[in-house]
Amino acid sequence: MLVPIDGSPLAETALLASAELSESLRAPIVLLRVVEPPVPGRFYAEQILDEMQEAQVREAEAYLGQVAGRLREDGIDVAEFVLTGLVAQTVVDYAGSNGCDLIVMGSHGLGAHGWELIGSVAQKVLHSAPVPVLIAGPSAAAGRRERELAQRPVRTQTGR
Repeated sequence: MLVPIDGSPLAETALLASAELSESLRAPIVLLRVVEPPVPGRFYAEQILDEMQEAQVREAEAYLGQVAGRLREDGIDVAEFVLTGLVAQTVVDYAGSNGCDLIVMGSHGLGAHGWELIGSVAQKVLHSAPVPVLIAGPSAAAGRRERELAQRPVRTQTGR
């Protein structure tokens, strides 16, 4: 089971779903974090771009190590990988070339307009993955809270 995560609370919703599946199916989890290459600009020297990417990879490795440690404490078999590239394509390529049976990803919750929004990365993976993709949304409580906030009237201050 491939679980691409980027450290955001939305991506981590996939951890809950994948942990439950892993426990019930006794399936190992592969955590994947994809670091996109920095965008070159005319003010960046190549060495600085390399250093930026190295720092991002180190941060990603530390983050995945922490997440994997939590899962291992729960008795889940987990491996972790940090790759560089375009996120959606790297996830799809990894799943296809490493025998993954399922991709579990987090998604955005209900937006202010009340429709389900799936992020562009999740959408690209969903449409091009060679294996099934499970999109895990935020908890129902988080979705309700977001809707409540969106329905509150906007208050403005008077000039007093």
